[in-house]
Amino acid sequence: MSIWKGFSAIVITVIALLAAILYLMVLEVQNQHALAAAEARHYASFKLADELRQSSDGLTRMARTFVVTGEPVFKEYFRRILAIRNGEAPRPENYGGIYWDFVAVTGEKPSLDGEPVALRTLMRRMGFTNEEFAKLREAQDNSDELVGFEEQAMAAVKGLYPDADGRYAVRGKPDMALARDLMHSPAYHRAKVAIMAPIGEFTEMVAARTQDEAGVLRKHATTLVETAIGLMVLAVGLLGLGFVLLQQRVVRPALELATAANRAERGEYDSRVSVRTEDEIGQLARAFNQMADAIEGDINVRERTTAELAQAREAADLANRTKSAFLANMSHELRTPMNAILGYSEMLMEEAEDVGQDDFIPDLKKINQAGNHLLSLINDVLDLSKIESGKMEAFAETFDIVPLSTRSPAPRSRSWRRTVIISRLSAANSWARPFRTSPRYASRC
Repeated sequence: MSIWKGFSAIVITVIALLAAILYLMVLEVQNQHALAAAEARHYASFKLADELRQSSDGLTRMARTFVVTGEPVFKEYFRRILAIRNGEAPRPENYGGIYWDFVAVTGEKPSLDGEPVALRTLMRRMGFTNEEFAKLREAQDNSDELVGFEEQAMAAVKGLYPDADGRYAVRGKPDMALARDLMHSPAYHRAKVAIMAPIGEFTEMVAARTQDEAGVLRKHATTLVETAIGLMVLAVGLLGLGFVLLQQRVVRPALELATAANRAERGEYDSRVSVRTEDEIGQLARAFNQMADAIEGDINVRERTTAELAQAREAADLANRTKSAFLANMSHELRTPMNAILGYSEMLMEEAEDVGQDDFIPDLKKINQAGNHLLSLINDVLDLSKIESGKMEAFAETFDIVPLSTRSPAPRSRSWRRTVIISRLSAANSWARPFRTSPRYASRC
């Protein structure tokens, strides 16, 4: 598997894991919102149940206070509490708690009024189950029945009693004792318990339901967190695997290649790297080894060629020295008889002059000139051979240039010329010896 494909797979997998983790985080946020909403519903449910309980307690408080004091304001407060609960009067903002405590003391509203909404309508909006809503409805119905005891007690304070239709239209003497007995009778307390018992059951049912919902949401949150942690661990493991693969398949082979390249730079062309894989680094290592083989082969060929060239140069130098020696020897062997030819031609020209045979002189001059020219060529070849063989000697001497350039050479006599001829002939070794002993030649000298 190539490095590109391996790391691409790791990167794609890590990106997918990160995307999954991000998705799980979104689900966790949604789950937390759902949990918060469940807790908010739980709180709102308890708040509504508490409002129902507080409204019942407020009605009891206002009715008992009115029965004791006879102040009409408390009956007015009683009617307002009942109207707010039934949605017949505006519901104050932040209603509940100590609202009626402030009103009973100061007579002023501690908060602004809102829209009129019945308590039962608010209960329906909360989405209670049928069992839960039945408990609240039972508690409110019992509270409404308790209102009958309280209205009877407040009517007795004013001397009003129920007729056959149940309307308080019969006037009589105010009976404070009856009113107090009605507000503190065992029947009143039983009716109060009948209100609170369904509220308590409702509270337990809502608490159990909310706890179940919260438990499911918390379990779901735990599952999401554990899954996210598992994906994170897997992503970290893949990153670690990628680091190990990078170290083993890229960094380490790259360092080996760098070491081999440094050795090759120092001239150690026998260095090679190990080819462990077939990926890109393996191909690079194989290419480096092939390059090193080619360089080493070229160097070996160059060394062999250099050695062969050295041998060829030595052979050429030897042949050149042999040629130079041959030329030196041949030039000497050619020079010796050439001196004899020149000497004889000059002697023949003198003899022709002496005997008056002038017709032979032009031909003898041509022979002499050709011989001198050939001797000059031979001398040049001999000088070159001496230079190549290293036997040429040079001497530094001092002379006057003016006499050489201004004076013409003195005329040379015939006797001087004969002396030169004799010296040439004597240098010709065996060629000159017969003429040295010739009586005619001796008489002419």
